[in-house]
Amino acid sequence: MDAITLHNLTLGYQRHPAVHHLSGSFASGSMTAIIGPNGSGKSTLVNVVSGLYPPTQGRMVLGGRPLRAGRLLDADGLRFVLVGRP
Repeated sequence: MDAITLHNLTLGYQRHPAVHHLSGSFASGSMTAIIGPNGSGKSTLVNVVSGLYPPTQGRMVLGGRPLRAGRLLDADGLRFVLVGRP
């Protein structure tokens, strides 16, 4: 079962898109790594999925229910860990 599903998300700050037309899902019980070079939108993705910022476009679904943009995510068992270089 998919815990979070992303549908055609465009993400960015102050009308400057960082990620374009992202779709996919994070399965329940899975561990997912988001990797990429500096400035590729990793932190932006985590901020949008967690509800800190709304997506510019698209929608997110949690357990079959739509997530409202800009509302902090409160999902049992969902955790984000941000790791930087030592």
